[in-house]
Amino acid sequence: MRIQDNHLGSVSSAPTQIDALSTASPQGAPKPGSGSIAGQDQVQVSAIAQSISTELASQDASRADRVNQVAASYESGSYSIDSTQVSAAMVGDALNRPAL
Repeated sequence: MRIQDNHLGSVSSAPTQIDALSTASPQGAPKPGSGSIAGQDQVQVSAIAQSISTELASQDASRADRVNQVAASYESGSYSIDSTQVSAAMVGDALNRPAL
């Protein structure tokens, strides 16, 4: 990583820990010849990120299917709402919210 700012004055161009980190491989291990940093932490999120992405994609697909079902019911005139269930859900939601 290099910072190019003419207002910094004289800054040493010697490699720093940041330089070593920026040349590290994706697994966190420094590339050969780039030096090493003792006690370096490693984080791997790719498997978790992939799992989250897959779950969100499946939820989006099922939600889209439900929206299409409701839209088709509404357009055909067969969509009906149970006002008792709606009011119970609204009251339950209001009672479960934390006080401001």
